[in-house]
Amino acid sequence: MKKLCFVVSTPMTAEAFLKNHFEVLKNHFDIFLIANLPLNYDYDKINLKREKIIHLEILRNISIYNDFKAILKLNSIINKYGFDIVHSITPKAGLVASLSGFISKTPIRIHTFTGQIWATRSGLFRFGLKCIDKLISTLVTHVLVDGASQLFFLKQNNIVNSKKAIVLGNGSISGVDLEKFKPNRLTRNSLREKYGISSSAIVFIFMGRLKMDKGVLDLANAFIKLSKDFSSIELSLFFVGPDEENIKCLINTSSIKASINFIDFTSTPELYLQLGDVFCLPSYREGFGTSVIEASALELPVICSDIYGLRDAFIDKKTGLSFRVNDIEDLKNKMSYLVENPKKIKQFGENGGIFVREKFSARFVSNCLLNFYLKI
Repeated sequence: MKKLCFVVSTPMTAEAFLKNHFEVLKNHFDIFLIANLPLNYDYDKINLKREKIIHLEILRNISIYNDFKAILKLNSIINKYGFDIVHSITPKAGLVASLSGFISKTPIRIHTFTGQIWATRSGLFRFGLKCIDKLISTLVTHVLVDGASQLFFLKQNNIVNSKKAIVLGNGSISGVDLEKFKPNRLTRNSLREKYGISSSAIVFIFMGRLKMDKGVLDLANAFIKLSKDFSSIELSLFFVGPDEENIKCLINTSSIKASINFIDFTSTPELYLQLGDVFCLPSYREGFGTSVIEASALELPVICSDIYGLRDAFIDKKTGLSFRVNDIEDLKNKMSYLVENPKKIKQFGENGGIFVREKFSARFVSNCLLNFYLKI
């Protein structure tokens, strides 16, 4: 049985995106995972045997000394286990794994691009990060990209080779577990009761890390404008995810009656998304938009910024609406349209459910990955 090793910076990547893949792949490959494991890590979070999960200190920030140590250590691990395939995900893991795999002459070296930090940066920082992505693409034997529009962007910027890089299926790194992400009226009612939200209220919801480049301040400001225009309608906004940049303190809600609520990191997004009527992702950069297809699976219409990556995760005017990135007024207008047209909320939501079931089921995406491995 061929030995397949995944390399990620943090085990959270494996927990979020690889667990379902492991279930499909382990009947065909001997699977290992290498990650920077925290102390007292709960190995039961990943569907692999304890001895198949290997710790490697891969730091998120660039550090020549620490990164060089990680490359040497990974090279030693690869030589010890004799992996046939090394597959990296996330930028830093890609840098370490592509160099180690190249040095150790691993036969098949794969990297998955899931978005580019440098897309919204400028100057030397942008140039340096682009060079890293170009290096990764050069050193690996195969490149996977989790969306067609991202692949086009990477080709435009001369990061990937057209013959080497592909998108599997319809995109997405993991798809959606349709058994978990399905509408549940009882869950919806229970959560609304918990947070004091009436059944008739229109709830906008964001899920993800609270960071400036996710557009969360744009969403808050658009919602504040919206609440003033529709003071007679009960409106609410929920931010679900870890606040990484103290965003909560930057939002001034003193001038509105409508509620803005914050829920910290959750390991059960399929539950908290049930709170919403409309899902919003006003991000400045995304590789794909997993949270968008998860929301669509729950039959929530989506409002997304018109950027590469997100264009693959929804259909404008069919499963949701797009708006000009970083344009608060345009975002507010799209939110207003759905408030004024509740039938569209239902229509877009139902269309979204069909869209995800047809194109992004977790089983379909895992089988696409399996077929790719078997082919190469």
